[in-house]
Amino acid sequence: MCNITGYNGSFEYVPDRPQEVKHAVCSSDKARRILKYKTTTKLHEAIQETYEFIKEQGAKPFNYYLNLEIINEKTPKTWLNKTI
Repeated sequence: MCNITGYNGSFEYVPDRPQEVKHAVCSSDKARRILKYKTTTKLHEAIQETYEFIKEQGAKPFNYYLNLEIINEKTPKTWLNKTI
């Protein structure tokens, strides 16, 4: 994505969210077998098209319109600080 967008800045890493699934695996084999699904777009092309669409549409501001109902030691800091 950095190659497509031209981003050369740094990244902000935040702690994992408590009880978050860290590793998950999925497969489209069943869809291919039952529905005869075939991939028609390469991953790089899909990222490029998505980037161009977002760039054309412009970024939409994010509004935190809901208050957190449960705040405890497991509440992610990014939610508490409204950083993402």
